[in-house]
Amino acid sequence: MSSWSAGDRVWAVVVRDRFCLPGILVLHRSLQKYGSVYPLFAILSRETEDRRDVDRALAVAGIPSVQSLGANPHNAYIHYPGDLYKLATWGVLNQGISIIGLLDSDQRVFANIDHLLAGEQVGTEEIAAINLLTAHPNTIILRPSTTKFHQIQNALPMFGMATPTAMTAILRYYFHGKNQGLGVEYDTLETALSTSTGYRVVKYNRARPWVRRGGRRIGAWWRVWRLLEREWTGNNAGRDKKRLWQGFLEPLVTSNDSV
Repeated sequence: MSSWSAGDRVWAVVVRDRFCLPGILVLHRSLQKYGSVYPLFAILSRETEDRRDVDRALAVAGIPSVQSLGANPHNAYIHYPGDLYKLATWGVLNQGISIIGLLDSDQRVFANIDHLLAGEQVGTEEIAAINLLTAHPNTIILRPSTTKFHQIQNALPMFGMATPTAMTAILRYYFHGKNQGLGVEYDTLETALSTSTGYRVVKYNRARPWVRRGGRRIGAWWRVWRLLEREWTGNNAGRDKKRLWQGFLEPLVTSNDSV
């Protein structure tokens, strides 16, 4: 686990397996590009697959990790669908972290959004996200809480945990009337970009940019990936770093030679 020294607020992304890593690396670089003073943390649990390879890649990339209780600390063999893994965020064990800005490996930032972490807008029983009644939020500001985590975890069977809408249903139930709304510019869907202006965070919701070819709006993602490629394989990169990129990270993406 890497050390860190940026106060008690962090950006974070839940790591399910190695296939999240290309998105996490691009998200990390985009936060840096726009001058974020808060680190991006990778949230790991015993449910994280490919743990050895994931740990190695994160360490080389300089992305600190933090341990969580996981979506279900009582049964590590349950595999939850999609977004339910994000519930692990409430179970973060590091006592030095008081506020988390939860992002997604399928997101990229296009502006500095540090003001979302700078205030005291959320208490233990609150979150900040876009309208829970009309959307599936991916940008969520929250305070980790072991009590809240256990409440949510114990109620998982109530919400049809095999359904893709279970995460949203849980958030609506537990944070009804306790959501400090964020504008859609903090969680703009890729499909809405043609009619959106002023977006700050984009969610690539059609498919991950790195597992497909084409797409009118994914060029910005690939340009960051190519920049990372040059850094990891250039003359100043060490042999181990080059091998990790070429043997582990590069095979995780589907090349887009048109970008």
